[in-house]
Amino acid sequence: EDVGSDDTELHRACAFGTLAHIRHLLLNDEQSINDLNTPNSKGILPIHIFTANGAIVTSNLLEAEEVALLMVQLMGPEKAIQSLHPPTSHDSSGWSPFVYVIGQWVHNLHKDANPHA
Repeated sequence: EDVGSDDTELHRACAFGTLAHIRHLLLNDEQSINDLNTPNSKGILPIHIFTANGAIVTSNLLEAEEVALLMVQLMGPEKAIQSLHPPTSHDSSGWSPFVYVIGQWVHNLHKDANPHA
């Protein structure tokens, strides 16, 4: 189990909550936004707990993707990239479970860019 009793509300929501609750925290709670980049007592970031939670992700794939993308956007580029290969990753291959979300985020960052600017 990656969540302990001393973890943040966002860490617990990613493990046991609903997509709506996680989205609410990300849009309305400044502390939860700060907690996105804070490893819990076991060294795990909320996005890793979220993506490892198969039940919540498969409950609504599109909404789960939107929540993951919101997390990545709020984390910021540097922290999002750093989170790709956590030292405690559950994925022994070294690949992040949300590479597709990162790709969508990069696409969204560049879709309105003017190549002639």
